[in-house]
Amino acid sequence: MIEKLGAFHNSICCICSDNKMILPDELQRGSRSLLNKLEDIRVDVPRASQQMGDVFSFLVHEGCLEIKRLMIDIKEADIEEPVEGEDTELIESGTAKDLVGYICKGLRDLQEEGELLLQVKSIDLESYFPGYERDDPSQISSFKKKFDIEELF
Repeated sequence: MIEKLGAFHNSICCICSDNKMILPDELQRGSRSLLNKLEDIRVDVPRASQQMGDVFSFLVHEGCLEIKRLMIDIKEADIEEPVEGEDTELIESGTAKDLVGYICKGLRDLQEEGELLLQVKSIDLESYFPGYERDDPSQISSFKKKFDIEELF
């Protein structure tokens, strides 16, 4: 995965270094802003979920983003506030579950064991699925197979 990030990886290493060019709160706010716009970004960049998942998993692995906060942001991100009781656009479209899948896969590839993977295992995957897929065990199972993350959950 690191190879896929190329020059961007070098920039991230600089950001995450001891020089602290970007503070963690700023990076978190920037991530949330991207998540809020992800559905629009996907129109022009169809693989945006995968690319953002790769970047987010790297940032979490390097300690630049907190996995718990990122998962909350993915769940809540939307251009407009959703009607109470309804899913956000990211969740309803299936983009949230794909993004979580790419993040989990990326973290699994970057780290073989440890506290971070324990945090990943505690993610409530079903809550990122659209309502019509949430209670279907076959959807959950095929999702885990698609991202090769069965052993994490």
